[in-house]
Amino acid sequence: MNPVIKRISLFAILFGLLVNSAEGLQLNNAEQPEVNFRDASLEDWQADLVQLDTAIRDQHPALRFSETRDMWNDSVEQIRVALPTQSATERLAALSHLVASLEDGHSNVVPFFVQSLGFEKQLPIRVFDFDDGVFVIQAEPGNESLLAQQIVSINDMPIEDVRTHLISMIGRENDQWGRNWMPTLLSNPVYLEAIGAMEIDGAIVLTVQDNDGMRRQVRLEPGIPTGELVDARSSTAINRARPPADPERNIDFAVIDGGQTIYVAFNAVEDNDNETIADVSARIQETATRLGTTRVIFDVRRNRGGNNFLNEAIIRDTIRAGLDHSEGTIVLVGRQTFSAAMNFVTEAERHLDAVLIGEPTGGAPNHFGDANFVNLTMTGLPVIHSTLYWQGSLPTDTRRTVTPNVVVPVMFDDWLAGHDVVLEAALADNRP
Repeated sequence: MNPVIKRISLFAILFGLLVNSAEGLQLNNAEQPEVNFRDASLEDWQADLVQLDTAIRDQHPALRFSETRDMWNDSVEQIRVALPTQSATERLAALSHLVASLEDGHSNVVPFFVQSLGFEKQLPIRVFDFDDGVFVIQAEPGNESLLAQQIVSINDMPIEDVRTHLISMIGRENDQWGRNWMPTLLSNPVYLEAIGAMEIDGAIVLTVQDNDGMRRQVRLEPGIPTGELVDARSSTAINRARPPADPERNIDFAVIDGGQTIYVAFNAVEDNDNETIADVSARIQETATRLGTTRVIFDVRRNRGGNNFLNEAIIRDTIRAGLDHSEGTIVLVGRQTFSAAMNFVTEAERHLDAVLIGEPTGGAPNHFGDANFVNLTMTGLPVIHSTLYWQGSLPTDTRRTVTPNVVVPVMFDDWLAGHDVVLEAALADNRP
């Protein structure tokens, strides 16, 4: 193993995800309150429950329906009654579950990705929820022995239970979106305390298992992130995993497969800094026509949304290129495919007869969006919540996720070796 050290601004990355995850997210101009939720009194929590209830009741479209409104009212009352006997982290969990009950990925209590007092410390590892288990994929220097280890339990709580409890606190249309964010919550000791996966003295003990099935226990000390992470993959594997087009641009493309295929890295439904989506789309159409390209692959596995009105140019130009058929358009999807990217997926299904390959999506075809941001005044907890309903598909489309035509499991060994098995399946023309 030849680990590579990376410097990462975690807040910058996660805040970017927040902006890209909602159509028209409105961030208010108020400064984040200098309040630690642990210092808030019972009266403070009661006041913030009223503030949260009012914001959701006034603006979230789900509460226009009497059945949802009645369930919401019952839940708010149950929390109000329980608050006096709860700890600070139990109250955090209660508010998180309340907002998650809206079944909306754009509505969340979000101190896990908007910097908030009391949430500064993290575990010195980063994990990912693969289909064959939860594995350590990165670690801060000094913790390299945990790289590539599978987590079996945290403080004797089986990882399956940890996973279920954490996902239950995440606003989502489906558990794929919860799986996307679960590792972020797992790395924060506040959430482990909230679900009862922390010792009284604050200790966090992982039981991990290596590739040979040998288990051991490791005690971790949460701390302020150093900004340096060592990757479990070798440099060769990291390079092998790089997509053919630039993953840092909102949209980019490359000609592959001897000119027969155009691969489009569609990472956000936003214009590039120096080029619009419409301009890139026009270049894709021109290239496909000039080369006689037989298919285009749109990769939206990392696309958490943006401005859904910008999808139109791509759909239009793909039709003009004559690739609007099941042999001509492939869309790669995954748990991070969300929001305006879901609008693209449903339009590609409907107008391009696209074949979908990958794992089920993180968003639903029809979903809430246009999230507003509010700071709960007394606890300092940040909240986002939807204000509109987006019907990107037919009114009869009740899917909570889109299951691809070809489902490709996300397995740890493939990731470790740098194999993009989803793209490989697409290039192999692995159709149902």
